[in-house]
Amino acid sequence: MRALPLLLAACHAPSADTGADTGPDTAEDPAVLAVAVGENGAIWERRDAGWVAVDPPVDRCIDPDACTPDEMLATTRLLGLNSVALLGPREALAVAGSGLILHRRADGSWERIDDAASPVLSAVAADPAGAAGGVAVGVGPDGGAWSWDGADWTPTDSPVEGAEIDGVAVALRDVALAGDAGVAVGGTFDDAEGEPEGVLLELRDGAWTLARDRQDRTLLAAGMAEGLALAGGFSLSGVDPAPNLLREVAGGDWEPTGEALPWRQDVTGIDVVDGETALAVTDGGALAKTASGGLLARYEAGAWTVLALGGELPASWPDAPGALDAACALADGGIVLAGDQRLVEGDGATW
Repeated sequence: MRALPLLLAACHAPSADTGADTGPDTAEDPAVLAVAVGENGAIWERRDAGWVAVDPPVDRCIDPDACTPDEMLATTRLLGLNSVALLGPREALAVAGSGLILHRRADGSWERIDDAASPVLSAVAADPAGAAGGVAVGVGPDGGAWSWDGADWTPTDSPVEGAEIDGVAVALRDVALAGDAGVAVGGTFDDAEGEPEGVLLELRDGAWTLARDRQDRTLLAAGMAEGLALAGGFSLSGVDPAPNLLREVAGGDWEPTGEALPWRQDVTGIDVVDGETALAVTDGGALAKTASGGLLARYEAGAWTVLALGGELPASWPDAPGALDAACALADGGIVLAGDQRLVEGDGATW
């Protein structure tokens, strides 16, 4: 079968300090160390023995030799998975902008949540080791926020639900959770002046509040662990690079984390490993800013360091790897990169 490539858009792995006990990986009780999802219902699970592709619990047609263009388009529209969250070592949620929500049950099988009350979500997050263990939060393209108790979705008041900035609707694009605290980010792609603006929300004591509004760029990614919360997004086109990664500081304020990442790249994914360390990836100039490949950067000791990719990636990944959509830090110190129809694992030096 000549199937279409499955672009992987998101991954999630519990960080090293979660204390999650995965136990032995067996066919009857398969634990997962990380999950990656993407276009056309692509699901990959990182188990003890390596990466395993899993068929989604939804019919799909991705073979150009057997499917009509309409059937393939319907698959793409329904099964564009863009966010995933592990609820624990054996459960996960994955969501698509079409309103599709998939649930990985503890027995290793995936099911579709068919509930008319389920929301349309752009991102989902959970903290397997936090006070809200087993519970997820989600945010939507209408600025709404939701919580999941393991069975039902409940709307949570969001200060930007249905909001507009200069006549353009605000969308929430990513969310992160650490215990019962969270961060959500988003904004507009274009306002009346032709420049995107962003919003940043914080979850405290069960309520979302606007932490910082009227950002000078849309925020696309968020990451959080106890002691460290980060947000990142668009660079500013047409000007010298400016810091597009923010860190929460004492008092609930947010400030740039240091110098901008090079080449005016948009930050597309953040994974906060612990209170001092994080990973971030960029789009590689996918929005016509540059022709370079995506970047992987590590945050340590209050500063970002860009890790070389290019020739150190496997031969299957082009020298200019294109957009990187997500990075996940495994509990054993490994790093997973997802994007550009590739999924690779390494230690930051070899892949």
